[in-house]
Amino acid sequence: MESIFKPDGLHENYFQQISQYPHGSYHEAPLSNYIVRFAQEHNLRYKQYPIGNVIIYKNASEGYEQHPPVMLQAHMDMVCEKVPGSSHCFETDPLDLYVEDGKIRARGTSLGADDGVGVAYMLAILADDSIAHPPLECVFTVQEEVGCIGASVLDKQDISARRMVGLDDVSGCTTYISAGGTQTLEICHTSPKAETHWPCYSLKVFGLQGGHSGTEIHLERGNAIKLAARILFQMQKAGGIQLAEMSCPGKVNVIPNHCDVIFASDMDAASISAITESTIKSIQQELKWSDPSVQACVECCQEHYQVFSLEDSRRTLDFLFMLPDGFRHQSLKVTGLTVASSNLGIIDTNEDTISAVFFVRGALDIHIDVIMDEILTMADYFDWQSHIGARAPGWDYQDYSPLRDALGEAYHAVTGKEIGLLANHGGLECGFMSHMDENMDIVTIGPRIEKYHSSDEMLYRDSFDEIYKVLLKLLAEL
Repeated sequence: MESIFKPDGLHENYFQQISQYPHGSYHEAPLSNYIVRFAQEHNLRYKQYPIGNVIIYKNASEGYEQHPPVMLQAHMDMVCEKVPGSSHCFETDPLDLYVEDGKIRARGTSLGADDGVGVAYMLAILADDSIAHPPLECVFTVQEEVGCIGASVLDKQDISARRMVGLDDVSGCTTYISAGGTQTLEICHTSPKAETHWPCYSLKVFGLQGGHSGTEIHLERGNAIKLAARILFQMQKAGGIQLAEMSCPGKVNVIPNHCDVIFASDMDAASISAITESTIKSIQQELKWSDPSVQACVECCQEHYQVFSLEDSRRTLDFLFMLPDGFRHQSLKVTGLTVASSNLGIIDTNEDTISAVFFVRGALDIHIDVIMDEILTMADYFDWQSHIGARAPGWDYQDYSPLRDALGEAYHAVTGKEIGLLANHGGLECGFMSHMDENMDIVTIGPRIEKYHSSDEMLYRDSFDEIYKVLLKLLAEL
């Protein structure tokens, strides 16, 4: 049953407050400035980076002055998704929070619990002088969802702590023990367009589940961009295809669940429909367990478009069809751990340029390097230009971790259960922190969040409260 969200406790209060400030990736300035005002109002020392990162320092509580400092860390930015037809503007509009069946949600949009919960936890701890804790260094970063950009520019001189509690965790019952490295790559091809005398058609691929390219890539869900290219690749075996537009302006770290294409062809509509129907039936058979609702439809366009040449279109479709994408390797040591993957997350057409963006992940640098070399070699062969973007280091598993032991004890004291240990394929900012100092002891903790990075995102309210208690218990024991 749905009800208005009425905060109960400081952590819930701050979660509601930050939801009033726009904080999508690259647009975190309103929230960053709010955090600075918070530090000023509470007379806490702080540093704000030009990019928007904020570090707030708080002295130890009484009796903890000689304890070594602890870093708490979370990212400000959220993935901005909304339901079709929504007029919500993520750059100006606050989120509309409500509670349904014990879960906090946002009406028609993603919630930003990833990682607004971590931001809220830190603000609540900083605001409450009754909490027992060592010296605190609370690190709020920006642009995590687009490649951990904020974490990559942190100055290690600003952080003295060698113990870190990462608050970017969504399970409510586990702690990460490792994370994969990541690499972004943009490729593009520019070629003149011209008028065509062939009729134009629209192709839509939709109904796929999509998902997070780190935590769900092993499920081998279909990639709408690759499937659209596959359908068109089959068409060009039977006749001429000239591309006009190809669009999937999604998120680089999200498996695409839809793709739209405009193209011209010398084939008749019946032949095009038959090839589309035949190919999608094969795809449906392949993906019946991962994407049972995948569909494709093709329609005649009422207007004509400028198109790429027949040869450019052929080479583009060949290239997209051949590009490596998806799950690659799993660990032979840690059951269920993906160690290498790539995600073709975005494709778009801007006048006479087609561009695509990849997100490559690997447990080791060599995993990333091999996949990158494959894509770059193919891009060079097909005359696409490449731009290598941000790279995030991985975080290796450490056998010895006093902080992990302490977290396990705190979790058990609060919940009566054992905390699970989770090796992670997704990129975490912990990789940058671990590279600041090889002796950095790192754990993660966070409440249960489901369907994050989507308009159906939900935060389990009881878990939100429970993990806050675990965090307080942990700080009191450090």
